[in-house]
Amino acid sequence: MSGYYENADRSNLAVLPGKQQMTPERWRNIKDVVGAVLVLRAHHTTDVFTAITAALYVDHLAERISPPLGRKLATYLASPQE
Repeated sequence: MSGYYENADRSNLAVLPGKQQMTPERWRNIKDVVGAVLVLRAHHTTDVFTAITAALYVDHLAERISPPLGRKLATYLASPQE
């Protein structure tokens, strides 16, 4: 967060009319900030989608693997231990 406060004077989205001019540098900065927000939100959306997909795959895998493993475990526990 320190970078945010160090660059607080470069805030281009809150410009009072007549107080500051919108220079090409300010327009570039606005475009960069908007682009960064969109990229970060897309990245977050991708993370959430990947987590949901992984959870569904693990659920599917557990449904397929658990019955045979349960039978093997029951057989193992039912056999006499020496």
